[in-house]
Amino acid sequence: MTTPKDKDSSLTVDQLKAHYAYDASIGKFSRVSKVNQATSVGWLNPITGYLIIKVLGRNYMAHRLAWFYTFGVWPKMRLDHINLDNSDNRLENLREATDQENARNRGVFSNNKLGIKGISHRHGKYQCRIFDGKRFRSKMLDTLDDAIKEHDRMSKEVFGEFARTA
Repeated sequence: MTTPKDKDSSLTVDQLKAHYAYDASIGKFSRVSKVNQATSVGWLNPITGYLIIKVLGRNYMAHRLAWFYTFGVWPKMRLDHINLDNSDNRLENLREATDQENARNRGVFSNNKLGIKGISHRHGKYQCRIFDGKRFRSKMLDTLDDAIKEHDRMSKEVFGEFARTA
């Protein structure tokens, strides 16, 4: 499914607000019918987990519409879902992010045997490792707890608010 780029859209905030209401506290859009009965709108893309809403014949990702609805402008960058739930479109869960920042805030890869981001077990020790954009930072530690703490420390140092820690 392709979603049009916002910059190509002629949708105005007034048009959006004329058709839909957005509740920022719960992250939901609703269409208010002529009898003022609110109905939920949109469909969940099963591959990406994003909620898609059709407005005036065009599909839009709901999190981008939420930003547009609230601030009156399209986001300049990607929108990052802080809690990693792509269908959670509460305003407090959305923040603008570069591609790199958005990639830093991701969960554990499916092939991670320990189930802990950035930690692997090699040769009787635990390796914590992050990529800072230029090179890998790596450290070998004796205990899993020490490796988790070190990974969290390195992540916060390098990635700041976009660090995904244990």
